[in-house]
Amino acid sequence: MTGLSGKKIALISPLPENDGGGIESYIRAEMKALKSLGANVQIIRNESKSSKLRFTGQAYSSLRDFRPDIVHAHADWGALLPGVLYKQFHKGKLHFTLHTWDASKAMNPARLLIYKRLVRKCDSVIYVCESQMKMVSPIIKSKNVINVMPPGIESSFGVGEPHPGINVCHLGRFVWPGKSAGAKLLIESFGGVVGAKLIIAGEGALLEELKSQVRAANVEFPGQADSANILASCDIYAHITFQDWMPLAIIEAMHAGKPIVASNVGGIPEALGGLGMCVENETADISNALKTLASDAGLREHMGSMLQARARKEYSTESFAKRLEATFSDE
Repeated sequence: MTGLSGKKIALISPLPENDGGGIESYIRAEMKALKSLGANVQIIRNESKSSKLRFTGQAYSSLRDFRPDIVHAHADWGALLPGVLYKQFHKGKLHFTLHTWDASKAMNPARLLIYKRLVRKCDSVIYVCESQMKMVSPIIKSKNVINVMPPGIESSFGVGEPHPGINVCHLGRFVWPGKSAGAKLLIESFGGVVGAKLIIAGEGALLEELKSQVRAANVEFPGQADSANILASCDIYAHITFQDWMPLAIIEAMHAGKPIVASNVGGIPEALGGLGMCVENETADISNALKTLASDAGLREHMGSMLQARARKEYSTESFAKRLEATFSDE
């Protein structure tokens, strides 16, 4: 028995299931972790892509039918508002996790005011990494309980078929300009990596623009693909980005035992724990790191093994479940 055994927990996403990217992956991982604790979990998604106010009504109706003990809203005030209304009329605990908010840019004052007022109604505010908490919490200025809760997943990645040369892989959802710009910089930095192929997997509105800028034959775009399959054929995982807090793709690559070159952005250094190669978003830095790993099989194997051990300890379903239980339990 756990502190959450038998508890009804509703997870609210402002996005549809097939368009949620890292937020959807986080929520799925959370559901698995909560079910391992014996909780009764329901996910409420904005499948019809309704406006925020319309989705508020839809989500509130679902909450009223399910009658959860705990509501965990994700990402946006459009997911938080129905949780606030439910708490006001039906009690229960309310938690809110921020995900992709770019705190380096000024938020519309009206939108920021909405955030502040809604967040005050929560029992806790959850950040996915320490750096996000340090940057965003002074802006929201809430007096709620604050928790840092990175995701955890199962380690179930296989080994790919042998292939010639070195495969460098990148997983992304090309909707956010900062993430698409990172992939573009990765492509620009890849030219000097001899005997290697760059595989950029993912979809999004900015993908075609990204493709149009590529002239090299050693860059491939397989589209939306299962991350396990991509990582199985991967020798080096590269995550170059201008906008990320705690990308789940990096945690997946760690679980798969891959050496990693990644931007020194957001919570990425926290995830790698000094075991991967964190680089500045400069062509020379990225290129040199990729060349170093591509030319040294022993280094690739050692780094991948160390990162895998860290992932199994810090970012497993079990560790995620412990963090969730500590945050959600009444005790």
